Amino acid sequence: MLIKKQNREGTVYFVDEKGEIVSKECRGCKEIKPLCAFYRHPKSLGGRKSKCIKCCKEYLDSTRERQKAYRESRREKQAAYFAEYYKEHSGLIRKRASDYYLRKRDDEDFKESRREYKRRWRHENPQTVAVENHLKAARMRGLIANWNVEEAIRTLEHFDYKCALTGEEAKLHFDHVIPLSTGQAGTVCWNMLPIKAELNISKSNKNIFEWFDANRDRLSLEKYKLDEAINYLASLKGVSVEEFKEFINDCHNQNVQEECV
Repeated sequence: MLIKKQNREGTVYFVDEKGEIVSKECRGCKEIKPLCAFYRHPKSLGGRKSKCIKCCKEYLDSTRERQKAYRESRREKQAAYFAEYYKEHSGLIRKRASDYYLRKRDDEDFKESRREYKRRWRHENPQTVAVENHLKAARMRGLIANWNVEEAIRTLEHFDYKCALTGEEAKLHFDHVIPLSTGQAGTVCWNMLPIKAELNISKSNKNIFEWFDANRDRLSLEKYKLDEAINYLASLKGVSVEEFKEFINDCHNQNVQEECV
Protein backbone atom coordinates (compact mmCIF):
# COMPACT_ATOMS: atom_id res chain seq x y z
CA MET A 1 0.00 0.00 0.00
CA LEU A 2 1.33 3.43 -0.98
CA ILE A 3 1.13 6.44 1.29
CA LYS A 4 0.65 9.90 -0.18
CA LYS A 5 2.79 12.69 1.23
CA GLN A 6 3.76 16.25 0.40
CA ASN A 7 7.04 18.09 1.02
CA ARG A 8 7.56 21.77 2.00
CA GLU A 9 7.62 22.88 -1.66
CA GLY A 10 4.21 21.32 -2.21
CA THR A 11 5.42 18.37 -4.31
CA VAL A 12 3.25 15.29 -3.91
CA TYR A 13 5.02 11.93 -3.61
CA PHE A 14 4.22 8.36 -2.60
CA VAL A 15 6.12 6.01 -0.32
CA ASP A 16 5.81 2.25 0.16
CA GLU A 17 5.62 0.23 3.41
CA LYS A 18 9.38 0.60 3.88
CA GLY A 19 9.15 4.39 3.68
CA GLU A 20 10.97 4.55 0.35
CA ILE A 21 9.78 6.99 -2.30
CA VAL A 22 8.47 5.12 -5.35
CA SER A 23 6.78 7.91 -7.31
CA LYS A 24 6.31 11.64 -7.25
CA GLU A 25 4.68 14.57 -8.99
CA CYS A 26 6.50 16.19 -11.92
CA ARG A 27 6.74 19.97 -11.40
CA GLY A 28 6.48 20.42 -15.14
CA CYS A 29 3.49 18.42 -16.38
CA LYS A 30 2.05 17.88 -12.83
CA GLU A 31 1.65 14.15 -13.45
CA ILE A 32 2.46 11.46 -10.87
CA LYS A 33 5.22 9.28 -12.32
CA PRO A 34 7.51 6.51 -11.02
CA LEU A 35 11.05 7.55 -10.07
CA CYS A 36 12.46 5.82 -13.16
CA ALA A 37 10.77 8.56 -15.23
CA PHE A 38 13.06 11.18 -13.70
CA TYR A 39 16.77 11.85 -14.19
CA ARG A 40 18.98 11.22 -11.18
CA HIS A 41 19.84 14.16 -8.92
CA PRO A 42 21.26 13.44 -5.43
CA LYS A 43 19.92 16.63 -3.80
CA SER A 44 16.34 16.41 -5.08
CA LEU A 45 13.38 14.55 -3.61
CA GLY A 46 13.90 10.81 -3.97
CA GLY A 47 17.33 11.37 -5.52
CA ARG A 48 15.64 12.40 -8.76
CA LYS A 49 15.10 15.72 -10.54
CA SER A 50 11.90 17.69 -9.93
CA LYS A 51 10.87 17.46 -13.60
CA CYS A 52 10.39 14.22 -15.51
CA ILE A 53 12.60 13.16 -18.41
CA LYS A 54 9.98 14.20 -20.98
CA CYS A 55 9.66 17.71 -19.53
CA CYS A 56 13.45 18.06 -19.27
CA LYS A 57 13.84 17.17 -22.95
CA GLU A 58 11.08 19.57 -23.98
CA TYR A 59 12.73 22.34 -21.99
CA LEU A 60 16.12 21.57 -23.53
CA ASP A 61 14.64 21.60 -27.05
CA SER A 62 12.88 24.91 -26.45
CA THR A 63 16.08 26.38 -25.02
CA ARG A 64 18.03 25.28 -28.08
CA GLU A 65 15.42 26.88 -30.35
CA ARG A 66 15.59 30.16 -28.41
CA GLN A 67 19.37 30.14 -28.54
CA LYS A 68 19.33 29.40 -32.27
CA ALA A 69 16.87 32.23 -32.92
CA TYR A 70 19.01 34.56 -30.79
CA ARG A 71 22.16 33.65 -32.70
CA GLU A 72 20.41 34.13 -36.03
CA SER A 73 19.13 37.55 -34.97
CA ARG A 74 22.67 38.63 -34.08
CA ARG A 75 24.52 36.96 -36.96
CA GLU A 76 24.89 40.06 -39.15
CA LYS A 77 25.74 42.30 -36.20
CA GLN A 78 28.40 39.89 -34.96
CA ALA A 79 29.84 39.45 -38.45
CA ALA A 80 30.15 43.21 -38.81
CA TYR A 81 31.73 43.48 -35.35
CA PHE A 82 34.33 40.77 -35.99
CA ALA A 83 35.11 42.18 -39.44
CA GLU A 84 35.74 45.59 -37.92
CA TYR A 85 37.74 44.06 -35.07
CA TYR A 86 39.93 42.10 -37.48
CA LYS A 87 40.44 45.20 -39.61
CA GLU A 88 41.67 47.16 -36.59
CA HIS A 89 43.76 44.36 -35.06
CA SER A 90 44.80 42.27 -38.09
CA GLY A 91 48.49 42.84 -37.46
CA LEU A 92 48.28 41.70 -33.86
CA ILE A 93 46.13 38.67 -34.77
CA ARG A 94 48.56 37.55 -37.47
CA LYS A 95 51.53 38.05 -35.13
CA ARG A 96 49.92 35.95 -32.40
CA ALA A 97 49.13 33.20 -34.92
CA SER A 98 52.68 33.35 -36.27
CA ASP A 99 54.20 33.23 -32.77
CA TYR A 100 52.03 30.28 -31.84
CA TYR A 101 53.04 28.40 -34.98
CA LEU A 102 56.75 29.08 -34.36
CA ARG A 103 56.43 27.71 -30.83
CA LYS A 104 54.59 24.58 -31.97
CA ARG A 105 55.99 23.81 -35.42
CA ASP A 106 58.46 21.18 -34.15
CA ASP A 107 55.83 19.44 -32.03
CA GLU A 108 54.87 16.15 -33.75
CA ASP A 109 51.38 16.14 -32.24
CA PHE A 110 50.82 19.70 -33.48
CA LYS A 111 52.01 18.84 -36.99
CA GLU A 112 49.83 15.75 -37.14
CA SER A 113 46.78 17.67 -35.90
CA ARG A 114 47.35 20.32 -38.61
CA ARG A 115 47.64 17.64 -41.29
CA GLU A 116 44.48 15.94 -40.05
CA TYR A 117 42.61 19.25 -39.94
CA LYS A 118 43.66 20.08 -43.51
CA ARG A 119 42.66 16.63 -44.76
CA ARG A 120 39.28 16.87 -43.08
CA TRP A 121 38.72 20.44 -44.29
CA ARG A 122 39.53 19.54 -47.92
CA HIS A 123 37.19 16.56 -47.71
CA GLU A 124 34.34 18.66 -46.26
CA ASN A 125 34.84 21.65 -48.62
CA PRO A 126 35.46 20.24 -52.13
CA GLN A 127 33.90 23.26 -53.88
CA THR A 128 36.11 25.70 -51.99
CA VAL A 129 39.22 23.65 -52.80
CA ALA A 130 38.30 23.50 -56.50
CA VAL A 131 37.64 27.24 -56.63
CA GLU A 132 40.92 28.11 -54.91
CA ASN A 133 42.92 25.85 -57.23
CA HIS A 134 41.38 27.41 -60.34
CA LEU A 135 41.88 30.93 -59.00
CA LYS A 136 45.53 30.18 -58.27
CA ALA A 137 46.05 28.83 -61.80
CA ALA A 138 44.59 32.02 -63.31
CA ARG A 139 46.65 34.32 -61.08
CA MET A 140 49.85 32.52 -62.02
CA ARG A 141 49.13 33.44 -65.65
CA GLY A 142 48.20 37.01 -64.80
CA LEU A 143 44.55 36.47 -65.79
CA ILE A 144 41.31 37.61 -64.18
CA ALA A 145 40.47 35.55 -61.07
CA ASN A 146 37.24 36.69 -59.41
CA TRP A 147 35.23 33.44 -59.26
CA ASN A 148 33.87 32.45 -55.84
CA VAL A 149 32.26 29.50 -54.08
CA GLU A 150 28.75 30.99 -54.21
CA GLU A 151 28.96 31.31 -58.01
CA ALA A 152 30.31 27.76 -58.28
CA ILE A 153 27.41 26.38 -56.24
CA ARG A 154 24.87 28.34 -58.30
CA THR A 155 26.33 26.83 -61.48
CA LEU A 156 26.22 23.33 -59.99
CA GLU A 157 22.61 23.86 -58.92
CA HIS A 158 21.71 25.10 -62.41
CA PHE A 159 22.93 21.81 -63.87
CA ASP A 160 21.44 19.81 -60.97
CA TYR A 161 24.94 18.72 -59.87
CA LYS A 162 25.30 16.74 -63.10
CA CYS A 163 27.61 16.94 -66.10
CA ALA A 164 26.59 19.94 -68.21
CA LEU A 165 27.31 18.09 -71.49
CA THR A 166 25.82 14.65 -70.73
CA GLY A 167 23.40 15.12 -67.84
CA GLU A 168 25.09 12.23 -66.04
CA GLU A 169 25.79 11.96 -62.34
CA ALA A 170 29.55 11.55 -62.16
CA LYS A 171 32.69 12.96 -60.62
CA LEU A 172 32.67 16.53 -61.89
CA HIS A 173 35.52 18.83 -62.85
CA PHE A 174 35.13 22.53 -63.53
CA ASP A 175 36.41 23.16 -67.04
CA HIS A 176 37.64 26.52 -68.34
CA VAL A 177 35.59 26.77 -71.52
CA ILE A 178 38.21 29.22 -72.77
CA PRO A 179 41.43 27.53 -71.56
CA LEU A 180 43.87 29.50 -69.47
CA SER A 181 46.58 28.51 -71.95
CA THR A 182 45.04 30.92 -74.48
CA GLY A 183 45.97 33.79 -72.19
CA GLN A 184 42.37 35.03 -72.39
CA ALA A 185 39.28 35.17 -70.14
CA GLY A 186 40.45 33.65 -66.83
CA THR A 187 38.73 32.06 -63.86
CA VAL A 188 35.39 33.86 -63.98
CA CYS A 189 31.85 32.55 -63.52
CA TRP A 190 30.99 32.73 -67.25
CA ASN A 191 34.02 30.60 -68.18
CA MET A 192 33.49 27.71 -65.76
CA LEU A 193 31.49 24.65 -66.79
CA PRO A 194 30.97 21.48 -64.67
CA ILE A 195 31.64 18.41 -66.79
CA LYS A 196 32.62 14.88 -65.88
CA ALA A 197 36.30 14.14 -65.45
CA GLU A 198 36.59 12.03 -68.61
CA LEU A 199 35.36 14.89 -70.78
CA ASN A 200 37.51 17.47 -69.03
CA ILE A 201 40.64 15.40 -69.66
CA SER A 202 39.64 14.81 -73.28
CA LYS A 203 38.90 18.49 -73.98
CA SER A 204 42.10 19.78 -72.33
CA ASN A 205 42.96 23.16 -73.94
CA LYS A 206 41.05 22.61 -77.18
CA ASN A 207 38.37 24.85 -78.68
CA ILE A 208 35.17 23.48 -77.14
CA PHE A 209 33.26 23.58 -80.44
CA GLU A 210 35.99 21.84 -82.45
CA TRP A 211 36.51 19.29 -79.70
CA PHE A 212 32.76 18.63 -79.49
CA ASP A 213 32.38 18.06 -83.24
CA ALA A 214 35.39 15.72 -83.31
CA ASN A 215 34.26 13.61 -80.33
CA ARG A 216 30.47 13.78 -80.20
CA ASP A 217 29.96 10.29 -81.65
CA ARG A 218 32.76 8.63 -79.68
CA LEU A 219 31.61 10.16 -76.41
CA SER A 220 27.85 10.05 -77.20
CA LEU A 221 27.38 13.80 -76.76
CA GLU A 222 24.17 15.66 -77.60
CA LYS A 223 24.30 19.01 -79.41
CA TYR A 224 21.41 20.46 -77.42
CA LYS A 225 23.33 19.96 -74.18
CA LEU A 226 26.24 22.02 -75.50
CA ASP A 227 23.81 24.70 -76.70
CA GLU A 228 22.14 24.88 -73.27
CA ALA A 229 25.52 25.18 -71.56
CA ILE A 230 26.71 27.96 -73.89
CA ASN A 231 23.40 29.79 -73.48
CA TYR A 232 23.81 29.71 -69.70
CA LEU A 233 27.38 31.01 -69.79
CA ALA A 234 26.45 33.72 -72.31
CA SER A 235 23.71 34.92 -69.95
CA LEU A 236 26.24 35.12 -67.10
CA LYS A 237 28.55 37.20 -69.27
CA GLY A 238 25.65 39.39 -70.36
CA VAL A 239 26.07 38.90 -74.11
CA SER A 240 24.15 37.12 -76.83
CA VAL A 241 24.89 33.50 -77.64
CA GLU A 242 26.36 34.42 -81.03
CA GLU A 243 28.58 37.07 -79.49
CA PHE A 244 29.79 34.58 -76.89
CA LYS A 245 30.57 31.91 -79.48
CA GLU A 246 32.47 34.46 -81.56
CA PHE A 247 34.40 35.56 -78.47
CA ILE A 248 35.42 31.96 -77.70
CA ASN A 249 36.65 31.39 -81.26
CA ASP A 250 38.50 34.74 -81.28
CA CYS A 251 40.35 33.79 -78.09
CA HIS A 252 41.59 30.56 -79.67
CA ASN A 253 42.44 32.23 -83.00
CA GLN A 254 44.41 34.94 -81.22
CA ASN A 255 46.35 32.31 -79.29
CA VAL A 256 47.22 30.47 -82.54
CA GLN A 257 48.45 33.73 -84.13
CA GLU A 258 50.65 34.47 -81.11
CA GLU A 259 52.18 30.97 -81.28
CA CYS A 260 52.94 31.44 -84.99
CA VAL A 261 54.67 34.76 -84.31
